[in-house]
Amino acid sequence: MAVSTPAKDLWAWFPAAVNPNVPRIGAAIASAATIAPTNPVHHVTGTAAIVTITPPDPSFQGDLVLIADAIWTWTAAGNISAAGTVTAAGRHFRFTYDPGTAKWYPDKII
Repeated sequence: MAVSTPAKDLWAWFPAAVNPNVPRIGAAIASAATIAPTNPVHHVTGTAAIVTITPPDPSFQGDLVLIADAIWTWTAAGNISAAGTVTAAGRHFRFTYDPGTAKWYPDKII
């Protein structure tokens, strides 16, 4: 179940031209079975598999970019549509959330 994010925090999801005072890159997130992004871009540390990505708000739809600081995987066992693996640190992956299916769709599968 998604945890509601205060409306002021959702401004981070808008382009910088709309709200230039809010940082678009959030704090690094350690890879884990469930991660909860708070910004449109996050570095991901650690090597654990990600199974579920908690949407930042129940009404959220859109993109999330995860930058790999280590090699980790994601599975299709939770709310991610297809499994994949980071093959090298420094790569980025875009996930698009569709609230109609309640799934995140990765832009590439490696």
